[in-house]
Amino acid sequence: MRRGCLNGSRGLRKLAYTTSLQGPKTDRAHWSRRETKKSDLHQQTTMSSKAKKANVTELPPLELIHPAKTVPNLAERLGSGEKYPELRKQLMTLLPELPSPALFVANSLALSAPGPDGGLPHTQTANTSPAAHLLLESLDRACSHHAPRLVFSVTLPRSRIEVREARAVASLLFMQAVVGDVLLDVRLVVRLAQTFGLDDTDLQAACGGARWRDALLRFCSALLESGNVAPPVALVLHFQLRELATISTLGTLVGAGQEGLAEEMASCLEPIVQRQLVQLLKQQESFKFAHRAVKKFKLETEFPEVRRMHYESSLAKLAGRQQWEVAAAMAGGDPVLQARLVRLMVEAGEVARAAEHHAAFNLPGDPPGGEEATRLMRLAAEQYLPLSLP
Repeated sequence: MRRGCLNGSRGLRKLAYTTSLQGPKTDRAHWSRRETKKSDLHQQTTMSSKAKKANVTELPPLELIHPAKTVPNLAERLGSGEKYPELRKQLMTLLPELPSPALFVANSLALSAPGPDGGLPHTQTANTSPAAHLLLESLDRACSHHAPRLVFSVTLPRSRIEVREARAVASLLFMQAVVGDVLLDVRLVVRLAQTFGLDDTDLQAACGGARWRDALLRFCSALLESGNVAPPVALVLHFQLRELATISTLGTLVGAGQEGLAEEMASCLEPIVQRQLVQLLKQQESFKFAHRAVKKFKLETEFPEVRRMHYESSLAKLAGRQQWEVAAAMAGGDPVLQARLVRLMVEAGEVARAAEHHAAFNLPGDPPGGEEATRLMRLAAEQYLPLSLP
């Protein structure tokens, strides 16, 4: 494999093909009966009465399909209009009937993965990415088990496949995609790692050492720089790539408009990084997300001003849209926000409305109007009028 990992794409396909014929000991007798069952294929693929009503052809038993043809077959069915949820439902029934569903799925993905030149080991006429996602999702739902996983400072529920041969094929396919020896959609790369629950040991075995980490860091860094930020964040968290679990990465996410993703990532990191994120969101005037982060990370005592900044910003936006009743409801019983809303009404020329709300809020002082109202409206207007020419 290029850039340090072993067994190029040919090695991957050789491993997948070999395991598809051998597999675990429980597979061998089962797979040897495959040819004898082909005569039943026509009967197995006829449409049941329920399937006829749904206009969906039932999938044949997976033992009658070579792994190399599974993904192209599913891609063809999706391309012909068959529904993803219906095919997933069938796969979730068929996969557990195999002696090693995880190995079958890993081999199917490896044998249909395009090479760096776009060439495929087998004829394929459709985009296989949705089909590959379908196969992995079905395996995850039907055959994986829950295995809590440490993600930096928190433990999260995750999936895991325990079949050693399947993990070997999946980890090699994963690293092949990371270094570019095979071409996979980056979301599929993430799903592959998450479904099989790949870890450091798997990738070390695939690369013959610790070189996997440098390759994965380069892969994630390139994706972050390209603006495709969600997949690398998922990989940073999954493999605990501390080199990229930084405020700099969070800044990249905020700059890309992915404040929610930044909050999700920070929730797995240390409190100091969470506080840095709140500061960053304040600086970017992203007060809504700053307020949400303060609440999520329980930092109200450290950032008491964020709530006021969030609500004042929201009131200004509502005022700009003339949504006065919604703004009044947001101001609630807070005298500071109520006074701010009345001022916004005056600035917008809604003097009568401002006087009405001044009285309803029982605010101190004279109701807005007269010279003060005129002055406030003039100040507001000057923000939008062009400068006077000399």
